[in-house]
Amino acid sequence: MTRKDLSQLTENCNRPELSGPAARHARLAGQLGSDPLTIEKRRELITLITHRWVESLP
Repeated sequence: MTRKDLSQLTENCNRPELSGPAARHARLAGQLGSDPLTIEKRRELITLITHRWVESLP
């Protein structure tokens, strides 16, 4: 996972213009910095983050 992937995922989760009504915020100032990720790509990144976190546990 790259920093760009993580940045895109964060922006896609936060912005209603990209995530619709499921976004974490109702409105954010500023320009969009990335293109929308597909739901499949979002799930892939979340799965990767979760697996890496679980693997890091003692």
